[in-house]
Amino acid sequence: RLNITSMSEVYDRMRAALIRACPTLSAQQVRQRFAFSIGAIMNQVYSRDAQLHGIYGDTSADELVAFIAAGFKG
Repeated sequence: RLNITSMSEVYDRMRAALIRACPTLSAQQVRQRFAFSIGAIMNQVYSRDAQLHGIYGDTSADELVAFIAAGFKG
């Protein structure tokens, strides 16, 4: 079962690390891009779980990481 408290702690730590790693972005920009990143990851998880390859395309982990990393460049 998902422990919401633990996930909240992980989220807070990740967001703080991203704020430090992206000094040219505001905290609001980091939060927004982090939310988009989670959405992109969840889209891939869903498409793989639902065996929807071809509908959303087959995106490799390397492509997904490159996409997300590009979103954090200021």
